[in-house]
Amino acid sequence: MVTRCSSKVTGANKGIGLEIVRGLCRQFEGTVYLTARNEKLGQEAVQKLVSDGLNPSFHQLDITDEQSIQALKKHLLDKHGGLDVLVNNAGFAYKVGDTTPFGTQAEDSVGINFFGTLAVSKALLPIIRPHGRVVNVSSQAAQMALKKCSAELQARFRDRSIKEEELVELLHKFIETAKEGKHQENGFADWAYGMSKIGMSVLTFIQAREMEKDAREDILVNCVTGANKGIGLEIVRGLCKQFEGTVYLTGKNEKLGQEAVQKLKSEGLNPSFHQLDITDEQSIQALKKHLQDKHGGLDVLVNNAGFAYKMEDTTPFGTKAENCVGINFFGTLAVSKALLPIIRPHGRVVNVTSQRAKVALKKCSAELQARFGDRSIKEEELVKLLHKFIETAKAGMHQENGFGDSTAAYGMSKIGLIVLTFIQAREMEKDPREDILVNCVCPGWCKTDMTGYDLPTRTAAQGADTAIFLALIQPKESQGQFFYDRKPIAFYE
Repeated sequence: MVTRCSSKVTGANKGIGLEIVRGLCRQFEGTVYLTARNEKLGQEAVQKLVSDGLNPSFHQLDITDEQSIQALKKHLLDKHGGLDVLVNNAGFAYKVGDTTPFGTQAEDSVGINFFGTLAVSKALLPIIRPHGRVVNVSSQAAQMALKKCSAELQARFRDRSIKEEELVELLHKFIETAKEGKHQENGFADWAYGMSKIGMSVLTFIQAREMEKDAREDILVNCVTGANKGIGLEIVRGLCKQFEGTVYLTGKNEKLGQEAVQKLKSEGLNPSFHQLDITDEQSIQALKKHLQDKHGGLDVLVNNAGFAYKMEDTTPFGTKAENCVGINFFGTLAVSKALLPIIRPHGRVVNVTSQRAKVALKKCSAELQARFGDRSIKEEELVKLLHKFIETAKAGMHQENGFGDSTAAYGMSKIGLIVLTFIQAREMEKDPREDILVNCVCPGWCKTDMTGYDLPTRTAAQGADTAIFLALIQPKESQGQFFYDRKPIAFYE
């Protein structure tokens, strides 16, 4: 289950909205946003709560301004990866006895209370995370106004199968007829505020109905790369049995990927498939868009996709270096850059690597061993080192530059992946999203297409076990470690 981390209350610089923020700051385990149209008044309200020992955050929001709404959405996505609780409180009412023409009252009341809330909802509901909560602050004025409507309109507003388009059409008609002074002739109540709250109440029923069909309904999302066979397939199989959510099997070849999915479905499991070529930025972005659009993000990422030459392969070493590092390191790096920003709080990242990295590291110069073993190394330096390995390998000068012998292409790529894990884990420690754990794993020498089936002693299922274990570990259990058989092992000694 995903613990909530971000809550937002609209129209909260005073009155009921302010008290909602106050209460959430005391009871909600996460960031609470007070929003308001007037930035000065909003900041003053925040300071008042801070003086009470509370810690809300502020963001400007005018619910009638699409640019303002989109700015808030971008902020929530960039800083928190989404939203967990939305309280739509912002609203407006004319005083009793106000002499403003009724048509104007209708346009303003419905425009702000209903259409403003609708605009906010359309922007923010897609980024609500699983287990999220939405509260629309309405009024019993809606019930009183409904009783003043015609029998036909009462039936239409009360119909639980009413669609959003029909509701919008009815409220536009109310505004139009009110401006013409013909709203009562058309069956509408003579009460602008009450009609706006009818809209708000009915909108809630519609949204709730849509959420019942939504893919985010109390589920988590897991993605395993390179999973149509071998260890990746076994990781998907294990997660389908143990993970309470949607598990994506991805593969470069759509036909083989779909066949793998059907094989698992014949066993009573229910994985989903999405095409992914980790060396193709367009393919990576298509997966990212799918995960965001359908699920609002991702909870577990297992980077398993990889490549190795057979021992007897006679391909020139420079080509081996370019392909192994290009796929195993730079491909995984590209996937990580795209998908780590949409990992939700309490997410897990598992990079499948190999102890061949330790063998390759020992063959490097003392200087390179120290640089790769430095836990403060930055991503830019790691990328530069691996580019240099490829360049010198293609020039036949890799050993002169300290990169080990001509058996090390695969091992060097896995050095990169292990060190990348340490870097990602370090970055996640500073990330505002709570409890995202990044670890890497050596599955061991397993019987797969990559390694062959005669000499290896472990099955693919045995190799997958620790990756599954790391995908499901409890909070604070492990961060930035290299695992083998469910136990952390040293990389640089």
